Amino acid sequence: MSNSKTLKELTKNSLDKILNHSSIQNKQIKYHFGLKLYQYASGKHYDHTLDWKNDEEKKIVTDIYRGKTIRGSRPEKQFQRLLLGYQALPIQLTPLRCNISSRAANNSKKQYVKDHVIGVTSAGQYIARTLDALVSNNYKNISNIDNAIREMTENWLKDHLWLWATCRVTHDEHKQENLDRGDNRFTVDQKEKLLHYNEAGIIIEEYNN
Repeated sequence: MSNSKTLKELTKNSLDKILNHSSIQNKQIKYHFGLKLYQYASGKHYDHTLDWKNDEEKKIVTDIYRGKTIRGSRPEKQFQRLLLGYQALPIQLTPLRCNISSRAANNSKKQYVKDHVIGVTSAGQYIARTLDALVSNNYKNISNIDNAIREMTENWLKDHLWLWATCRVTHDEHKQENLDRGDNRFTVDQKEKLLHYNEAGIIIEEYNN
């Protein structure tokens, strides 16, 4: 048995209500998200404000942050993970707010955990790549940055809240040997289709207290 709906379809009604809850909350969410995008973009813009002898020197210097690995992960990647994948919204999209739970967790009387369905690292990188594409990787031009962030806050965000969705699952379902959340195995699009849940035999349904 596999999930017949995508994560976006399963959470759409619940997440739409969050943005439509009130005009103030809507503005707060957009402001907070836009602020995090600006914080990310400011680092990219900073690279253009410094004087480099040539591209080789720039790469050598910036690699300490953007290219050098620490335990297999770039510092930039860790920054994106926290800033955009975890802290980009002023509220947490809990399983109850998203109205999703695994069937096993709904039927279990044991303790359960919340699983970030897409994963904070994958979500952070996806968001960063989206902004990179909108500015055509030209972070030197402030106007490009302003227009891209306005587009993402006003239009893109409402269709992508599922990136931060969490689901209630049992401890056994959440174990690494059962649920492979590896960024190298599944793309964001595949996770949105719940392919990693299907592989683990995790069926998602409405949250049931």
